[in-house]
Amino acid sequence: MEKKFDGGIGIDLDDTIAGSSKQALKRINELYGLHAKMKDWKQFKISACFPVTEQQAAKVFSEIWSEPEKIKLVDKNIPNIIARLSSRHRVYLLTATLGARNFYESWLEDHGISFDGMIKVQKSVEKIVVGNSHGLDYYIDDHELVAKSVAEAGKKAILIEKPWNAKFAESVNDENIKVVHSWHEIDMFFSNLDKDI
Repeated sequence: MEKKFDGGIGIDLDDTIAGSSKQALKRINELYGLHAKMKDWKQFKISACFPVTEQQAAKVFSEIWSEPEKIKLVDKNIPNIIARLSSRHRVYLLTATLGARNFYESWLEDHGISFDGMIKVQKSVEKIVVGNSHGLDYYIDDHELVAKSVAEAGKKAILIEKPWNAKFAESVNDENIKVVHSWHEIDMFFSNLDKDI
């Protein structure tokens, strides 16, 4: 069935749909005897915030997806909201996750989340290039570098505020970057957008 509106949407996985960083930090605390808290994760690069290397963190992020049942939804309403978005737009999962595809695909299926397509990139900054080739105009993400690259390309970034992007989110004044604090706000943004089309 043809979508009602133009403007495809690319949605990030880690910490946008899946609360994977919460599970990863729990695992890092167990492995390295830390007491790190999510609120102290002030930069995207975990090694800048806690005494672990990027290699150690990457290994943990890869391993936690091998136990997808331990990863929670960021918001229980996400499946319904994505279903509404999919009824009006082409919606793609656009992720640089370290998790193996078979694990996150089964996790998405178990949570009743489906997409028009799934795209895995090596680095987050590649999302705008790949997204452009798929006709994406909107990007929902938690990474400020993605938001910046999307805005620079003249597309619309919906940045979900997290501790690691809070400083940027508070100071952003680019009309192509909309900062949100919940999936309810994302739902309202697209509902109002679609009314105006």
